[in-house]
Amino acid sequence: MSRPNVILITCHDLGQHLGCYGIRTVDTPHIDRLAAEGVRFSNSFCVAPQCSPSRAALVTGRYPHCNGVMGLCHGGFKWDLHESETHLVRRFAAAGYYTTLIGIQHETPHPKRLGFDELHLEMDDKLPTARAVQCADRAAAWLADPSRCQRPFFLQFGIYEPHRHPSHPTGWPLTHQKPRAEVTVPGYLKRDEGAVEEFGYFDLPDRFATGSSLMPHKKNPDALELTRGKSARVFSDLFSLLVLLKGLPLTYNRDMQEDKEPLFHALATAKDALGIVRLTVEGFTPRRETMEEAVRNSPMQAVEMAEYLALKGVPFREAHHIVGTMVKDCERAGRRLSDMTLAEVRAYSQAFGEDVQDYVKPENVILRRKTLGGASLQQVRDQIAKEKDYLHS
Repeated sequence: MSRPNVILITCHDLGQHLGCYGIRTVDTPHIDRLAAEGVRFSNSFCVAPQCSPSRAALVTGRYPHCNGVMGLCHGGFKWDLHESETHLVRRFAAAGYYTTLIGIQHETPHPKRLGFDELHLEMDDKLPTARAVQCADRAAAWLADPSRCQRPFFLQFGIYEPHRHPSHPTGWPLTHQKPRAEVTVPGYLKRDEGAVEEFGYFDLPDRFATGSSLMPHKKNPDALELTRGKSARVFSDLFSLLVLLKGLPLTYNRDMQEDKEPLFHALATAKDALGIVRLTVEGFTPRRETMEEAVRNSPMQAVEMAEYLALKGVPFREAHHIVGTMVKDCERAGRRLSDMTLAEVRAYSQAFGEDVQDYVKPENVILRRKTLGGASLQQVRDQIAKEKDYLHS
């Protein structure tokens, strides 16, 4: 039996988002046909969430912590295969195959040392140019070339798509068509529109934030993260003093000469941290509309509805069950409690009156939280005044 030619096609960040895996929003008719005529893996997994480690595992058959590629190979990361690792291409070469790489590889920053007979690289440091269309044309020309080596061949074919590019405002500088607005969310993820942009309640001042190395739209709150990290050292200073003092029998002992370093370090660190936090908070720009929208979309109205029924004489355990049923029905229908009409609400309990919708409005709810330490505006103002008095005392 003659040895078959082998073509290994790899791309970025695809997973199982293909038509042959039931993803209706992805059009891959040729791959679907190939899957139908051949073997389709349905019980496979990726060894790592990053590009390079997963590719390195694919071509070595070993986990990233074994083959040496535990991070990305490009840019300033420079993770690389151990010298002792055997890349798939060398196994094919040892079996007498002619080996070629077309497009990109992502398992080493030094592709020439992998051992390919031919390299047709399509990637630079600024912008990957290994578009699927161009790479496919190059591969087709190579396969059709009559002067190509007549030995069985191993072709490793790599493309950049569907990876998004971080320096481009849309993330899609390489596509020859606009990406679909509709996406298929994997079944193991709950689609939560509120999680698309996390919270976004404040804009951080630029001078206390840095940009992301990957995501151009992201601000990293470095000043606050470093302050949080410094707290660990201040706690360690406290424990140093506690351990130092615990064994002293009476008044001063020579041990006490060791108290200066943790004490002064803790005071200096706390003072600097308070200054940074003050400047950061002063530079916050609140997004009032975003916060108000989050409140309106919150399921916390269920608490107010249960409270409303209890005030109308419904036993709380019964009110709890009624509102819980409403919440469950809304979740099934993809609605919010605030979307329900008065007639729909009264279908669950006749105790709901025309005033229920006003009762559960956030601006009215906050006015009723008047107990000491509560969340009403006046209670919050009183607490702020007390804290200011304490700080200035």
